[in-house]
Amino acid sequence: KKHKILYDMAAHARGLAAAAAREPDEPEAMRRGDRLIELPNGEIILRPYGVADQETQVIELDLKVREETGPIVLRMPQLRVLVGANADQDTSGLQLEELMADIDKIYAAKIVADTEAEWIGAPRRELLDFVVEYYLDGSGLMSIAEKKVCSILDLIRCLERRRALPPKVALFARFLEFCEYDKSLPLPMLSMVLQAKRHAQAALMRFRAAHESERNMSSKSSTKGPVKRSGTMSVAAAAGASSRGTRTSFSVAEPPSSAAPADPNQEPMIDAATAYEAGLKALPSMSHGLRELFMGIAKASEIDGQDVRRSTREFYVLMSILQARMQSDQAWPLRDLVHRAEKREAVTQDEFRDAVRMSGVLEVDDIVWRAKLSPTGGTQGPGQISGELLLDSLGGGAAARLPPVCIAESPFLSAVAEAVSADFTARADRLKVLWERRVQERAAADTIGEDDEIDQIDPLGPLGFTDVCAVMISADPELPIAFVRTVFCAAVEASRACMQSENSDRPPLIGTTRPSLNGLYGGEVVTFKMLLVAARRHRLLHIDMLREANVGSHAMGMTGTMRTHGSDGGTMRSPRSAAAARTGRARK
Repeated sequence: KKHKILYDMAAHARGLAAAAAREPDEPEAMRRGDRLIELPNGEIILRPYGVADQETQVIELDLKVREETGPIVLRMPQLRVLVGANADQDTSGLQLEELMADIDKIYAAKIVADTEAEWIGAPRRELLDFVVEYYLDGSGLMSIAEKKVCSILDLIRCLERRRALPPKVALFARFLEFCEYDKSLPLPMLSMVLQAKRHAQAALMRFRAAHESERNMSSKSSTKGPVKRSGTMSVAAAAGASSRGTRTSFSVAEPPSSAAPADPNQEPMIDAATAYEAGLKALPSMSHGLRELFMGIAKASEIDGQDVRRSTREFYVLMSILQARMQSDQAWPLRDLVHRAEKREAVTQDEFRDAVRMSGVLEVDDIVWRAKLSPTGGTQGPGQISGELLLDSLGGGAAARLPPVCIAESPFLSAVAEAVSADFTARADRLKVLWERRVQERAAADTIGEDDEIDQIDPLGPLGFTDVCAVMISADPELPIAFVRTVFCAAVEASRACMQSENSDRPPLIGTTRPSLNGLYGGEVVTFKMLLVAARRHRLLHIDMLREANVGSHAMGMTGTMRTHGSDGGTMRSPRSAAAARTGRARK
């Protein structure tokens, strides 16, 4: 009876195999197609597909629309995991006003968290991870915090499609690296921008304390008349704008009731001189981004509520900065020129240019002040400065004659961000030259005797690992190979994080694992711009100063102990080294 049962089972299985075969008369066809397989435990399985059928199947990346005409956007792995985990959630409903208010709170909390991390020697958190932790404090649930962050990303994408992305939100998206890949501002650059915000906040808080003290003194001695201010014009000008009913608040944190703006969504205002000094302190010494810092502040400044031309705005900003430096005894060459003008002595344009540079205001074009101080048809001689106009702009009482020059906080942070990016790009010029040379050499070796093809090759096109190592070591022979490997791997990760699809708000979890048709990203494509993205993330901000850095294999990791010279003459060390230094001083 057992034999009968087994025989029937075998016949039934043979019948199933014959019915599933492509050629019913040949049941062995499914064996040739690997449909009928035997597992190691003896179990026989009839698969619903064969090898040929398996080749026709697709993966997630194949279902995405491969559009390669739009901008190349960046979606880093942490962001892809976060979006993928909340793909089935409804993340709509966030209002722009709510996001604008949260951005200010996130910046303030990030400054506090970075200070605490530096104190205990812990690495600083990426902004995306910190935003999740920020909302975790308020909600108490990780799922709610992640959903909130996804709603921010959806709102940013919605505003981008409508081309209605406010500059404040656009800058926040660049810090999140939720933008075009060559516009991303990773953690090291965010730290510099927040440092500038912290310097501006400290200066305005000092002025607020001095202003409150002065008001108290004025109220006690009201019979003696108003108290005359003899301080700097830089912040006092901003207060003057408030008293005249224009943009009111210039404080950053908890402004007094007398200076509170009528509109709760109105941004804090910072005077131009304070903004320039704060940005200057945040940038590295001998920075190449001073021109962008000055032009960014001048472009977004408001001149006492007036709509003035660009040239006039730049001149007022420059005069505001110079007056503040003269009041703080940082511009003695300009003071000497003013004394000479008071004695009716001639002052040349070259002398004024040198005095401005010696006063610490660098990279300012002569066109900013020449038309105002040396007007055509004036009484001054050729190549000279008008003494009357110089005294009117920088002499006694000039602070009262100059209109208040202020800038909102978001444009100020954007100006600092552009200055940081320009400084990094300028410092990478040598690496760029070596990269172009290497691409040309590789192209010449691969296309011998085909000059037309060599001319069509992108000089900043992709290179392999060996060529990237050669380029970076040529830029600095003392660069450790371990760090080169780290930067290259980060460049590959950034390349796979890029895409041009309209569905980039739902990126594939694995990234772009195949090279794009245009050869600019995906797979292991590492172009020069991809290398810069990785260099920014790994604190390679000063390629020509690597010999002064701590370039140990652990030091050049994500925590980073690379030192870069600050504008105050010190060094920007890692949190761990800073904590060790404080411990050493405490022991002494």
